[in-house]
Amino acid sequence: MQVILQHIRESHLLNAIAAPWEKRCLVWSVSFDSDYGSGQAWWVGKGFVPGAVPQPVAPPCDVSLDVELDCDGTLEWGDTLTVAESIFPAITLSGSKMLLHGVLESTSDNHTVIRLGSSLMIVTAHGVPASIGSAVEIRVARLLFYPTSL
Repeated sequence: MQVILQHIRESHLLNAIAAPWEKRCLVWSVSFDSDYGSGQAWWVGKGFVPGAVPQPVAPPCDVSLDVELDCDGTLEWGDTLTVAESIFPAITLSGSKMLLHGVLESTSDNHTVIRLGSSLMIVTAHGVPASIGSAVEIRVARLLFYPTSL
């Protein structure tokens, strides 16, 4: 997905919270605009070797960037992942939650693929899924952006 970062706020060093497959990672709190809406996310930097001193480098602002979009944590059908009314892709900030509207492409085990316009998002979701092709809404506290370097 393409985004334009509008505002870079503080950085945070996380200990395997947002990215449990890495020992530690540097994240930047960012505001963004996209073709589907705007909101807030964490820009996830490169992982660090334990004991190494992180070298924070802020992501660039006001340029179009390709990112992989993810949610922090596991989603639950009927709670953080629900059937929606509109099939039109959208990203909005509602209070303290980020809302994403997309279309359910596929499910396999606990892996769920959601189409957000021309982009695909793979998330982990537990529970009984909706029917393939259904409009869905994701409601999460934070989104995670990973630079794809395309």
